[in-house]
Amino acid sequence: LVRWNGLGRNPLYWFAVGFCIKWYRARYVFKIPVWDRQPNWNNIITSKEQEKDLKAFTCKNCGSTIFIAKTREFFFEGDTGIGGLGCFSCGAKGADNFIMDRDRIIEDVGDDDDYFDY
Repeated sequence: LVRWNGLGRNPLYWFAVGFCIKWYRARYVFKIPVWDRQPNWNNIITSKEQEKDLKAFTCKNCGSTIFIAKTREFFFEGDTGIGGLGCFSCGAKGADNFIMDRDRIIEDVGDDDDYFDY
């Protein structure tokens, strides 16, 4: 027991603990490689080029649209995703009830959107 008394004061120990926490979050929470940027970093869209990565799914039954935040696509995959959760308005389930509609929305909005006009 005497051998481990100074462990909490060792900065390498706390570095290793921090890395283990980062690894766990990357592997099991965000499901990305540990060296990739974590989803909590750089989430602000600052250009039209970055906006191309965003997704929007429209329900074929009721027409409601779900806009998915940047780096949050993994929430909408598998059984817990669009197909499993279904539409929040009408309750339609299944991935075949949704279409990826981001491009049409961008065309409709066009240059009317002054979000990037500072």
